[in-house]
Amino acid sequence: MAEHSRAAENAAARADEREALSSIFDGISLNDDTVTAPLDLDAGDDDATLFEPGDKAVLRFTLSPSYPLDAPATATVAWATAYRVPSSIKDHVDAAVAAALAHTQGDAAIYSAVAAANEALSEEAERHAAAYASWRSAAPPITSREEVVWEGTELTRRLIYSHHIIAPSKRAGLRECAQILGVTTLVKIGWPGAICLEGPKDRVDAFVNHISRWRWKQLAVRGEQDADSRALPRV
Repeated sequence: MAEHSRAAENAAARADEREALSSIFDGISLNDDTVTAPLDLDAGDDDATLFEPGDKAVLRFTLSPSYPLDAPATATVAWATAYRVPSSIKDHVDAAVAAALAHTQGDAAIYSAVAAANEALSEEAERHAAAYASWRSAAPPITSREEVVWEGTELTRRLIYSHHIIAPSKRAGLRECAQILGVTTLVKIGWPGAICLEGPKDRVDAFVNHISRWRWKQLAVRGEQDADSRALPRV
C-alpha cells in the first residue's frame, strides 16, 4: 500500500512539473517518461555569433517511474550539427547539466537543468564574442585584393595543423587575412583542421605570425617547402 502511495506521489509530481514546463518553454516535448527541451543558441550570420543559423540543440531527459522523489532524471544534449561544436563547449554544457541534476535530486529538476545548460551556452557565446572582438582589434589594416601586389620574392608553401577549425570568426578571419596579404590559402574545416599556404615567403611568414596570435587549442606548422613555380591558383 505504501509503495502504491509513493508511486502515486511521484506520478503526481511529474504531472505537476509537466504542466509548469509547458507554460514556461516553447517547443518542449513532454510525456511521463521523456522530456525534450530546445536550448537557446546564439545563432546568426554575423561572425561574432557562436553558432550558425542551422545549428540546433535539445536537452533530452529520461524519467524513471520513481522520478522525482526517489530517483534522479538523466539527461543528454543532442546537437543537430555536432561536428561544428567544439568539445570544450559540449563538456561545459554537460557539466552544467550534471551539476544542476545533482543539486536538485529528490525534487523537480528539468527546469534547473535547462536553465543551467542555457547559462553555460550564454557564457560560451560571450567568450566567443569577446575573442572575435579581440581578433578584430588586432587584425591587419583593411585593404582590397586590387591593392595586393606580388613582389616576386621567394615562393614558399606551408602546411599548418590545427586541433579544429570550426568557428565562423576563424574561418572569416583566415579568408580576410589571405586576401589582405595576397597568399593562396586552402582550409580544411572540422576536426582536425588544416591550412595550406602558398605565396611569397615574407607574406606567408606574416600570415603565420598573425594567426598564431589568435586563440587556438592547438596550432602548429607541420610542413614547409620552397617552390620554383605555383601549384595553387593566386587569390
